[in-house]
Amino acid sequence: LGELAEDAPAEERLDVLRKATRDHPAEPALWRLYVEELTDAAAGDAPVAVEELVAALRGGVEHGNLEFRLRLLWDFPEAVDEDELAGLAASEDPRILIGLAHARLSRVEPQKALEWGERALQALDPHDSDAVVQLWVLARLALCFLIAGQVEAGLQLGRRLRERLRDSGAELELARLVGHPWVLFDELVSVGEGLDEELLQALARVVLV
Repeated sequence: LGELAEDAPAEERLDVLRKATRDHPAEPALWRLYVEELTDAAAGDAPVAVEELVAALRGGVEHGNLEFRLRLLWDFPEAVDEDELAGLAASEDPRILIGLAHARLSRVEPQKALEWGERALQALDPHDSDAVVQLWVLARLALCFLIAGQVEAGLQLGRRLRERLRDSGAELELARLVGHPWVLFDELVSVGEGLDEELLQALARVVLV
């Protein structure tokens, strides 16, 4: 890529990266560059097939890139088959567990999704500063439940998350990290049962952004 002009067309840059990943498939940095270029192209005017982006993410996963696996579970859950989901079920990594919950939600399996979300909540230590980010990801998962119309499960997960944070005293740290969206999430969980479903979905979208 360094040999290309900065204003080289996206397709030209992608061609270089396609060849590079074919010739050097064990180089994680090349897969990262390839995925970044595909993502940028997809956000612009260049026609990029979803299949190519998914394949590039898988290329990174095969060489140990956890970030790419999580992106598959969140952005392309339909590309993750049941055997792969089953293979991830033994994981104790809360990031994987949250991703599995999202994949199950995308399959309209709210009870299974809730079970994975609650398992992730139990796996997270609120006193661990690194876990605070994942606790907010879990809150975002609860919002995804609400947006999907799975109100009871979404509010249940949100309440349990909030209780865990308050019991541990970690709620203040999360509020400092996230800011106003956490306040909105907290309010939404508190009053959600009394709101019209369409209004609840609209508010959840606002907080998720």
